[in-house]
Amino acid sequence: MQEVGFGKLGLRDAALATLAILGWWLFSHHSAGVDPLADFTGVVLGAGLVFCAHTAHEWGHIFGGWLGRSAMRSGTSLSSFSNFIYDSKRNNRPQFLLMSITGFIPTGIAVWLFYTQLPTGELATDVARGGVLVLVALGVFLELPLVIWALVRRDLPPVDRGAQA
Repeated sequence: MQEVGFGKLGLRDAALATLAILGWWLFSHHSAGVDPLADFTGVVLGAGLVFCAHTAHEWGHIFGGWLGRSAMRSGTSLSSFSNFIYDSKRNNRPQFLLMSITGFIPTGIAVWLFYTQLPTGELATDVARGGVLVLVALGVFLELPLVIWALVRRDLPPVDRGAQA
C-alpha cells in the first residue's frame, strides 16, 4: 500500500482537532442539561476532545521518531487512527525509547488539561475525562510493556509500531 504522507495526515488531524475544539467552545455548555440533546452534545463533544488527546499522543510518537532519526513511514490511509508505521527492525533501542516516551508526554498534558481546565458540571467534560483515562489505560497496558521490554532486553519488541496503533 502507498503511504499517505505526514503532511496530509497533519492537515487531516489539524482540521479535525480544530473542529472538535471549536465545537467544544461553542456548544459544550449545552451538555450541562438533562435532556437527550444535552446528552448527545456531551458525548459527541467529549469524544471530540478524546480524539484530540489521541491525535496528540500519536504525533508525540512521530516527533520523537523524527528527533531520534528513526526509520518510520506515514500511514497508508486517511481513515486510520495510526499515523505512522515504526520499523523496529531498522531502529535501535535509544530511538525506540525516544519515540515511545514522547507519545506519553502529550497524554499527560491532556490529562492535566482535562482535569484542571475543563468546566465541571458538563457531561462533555465527564466524557472527555473518562476518555482520556481510557487512553492512559491503553498506554499502560499496550505500550508500556513494549517500553519495559526495550529497557530490560537488548533487542526491540518484535512488532511494527503502526501495526497495533
